[in-house]
Amino acid sequence: MYQEAPPSLSRGKSAAPRPPRTVRQAAGLMLAGAALEVVAAVVGLKTESSLRGAYAAGTHPRPSAAELHALLSAHGQTVTATSVAAAALWLLMAYANYRTQGIGARTVSAALFALDSQSVLQSFHAGNSTATVVVGIVIWFVGLAAIVLLFSRELNQFYKHRHPPATR
Repeated sequence: MYQEAPPSLSRGKSAAPRPPRTVRQAAGLMLAGAALEVVAAVVGLKTESSLRGAYAAGTHPRPSAAELHALLSAHGQTVTATSVAAAALWLLMAYANYRTQGIGARTVSAALFALDSQSVLQSFHAGNSTATVVVGIVIWFVGLAAIVLLFSRELNQFYKHRHPPATR
């Protein structure tokens, strides 16, 4: 009996191999990281008023009401911009690691994780609200889990066979 070819083969294209399970899991964690960045933006904006006292007490001379409003507004814009940029990077790295399965994508992911680690450490000293720090730590742990998966033994073997070292 005649069996119809899969749609990808019927168009003359070969189906791309499915990435290893650990890549799929890491990409899923990266999507979760992007969603958590949106949560971080909301938490940062909602807890902005808690910074009013910190800004007012921590600067000499004390800022006027207009200056304090300008500081808080700038802080809110910075939180929003960095959260949107971070979410976009999470999505880009999820796509890059899932689709291209390249060593470069996981290296960039590791570099971005190192930057996030520095950001989390700085958040302890920046006068952020407890909720903001907690969300940052949760995001950091999601990033750590993704990095552990991307540099697992299974993927090291996969990349070793996929991209053999060049011989001279």
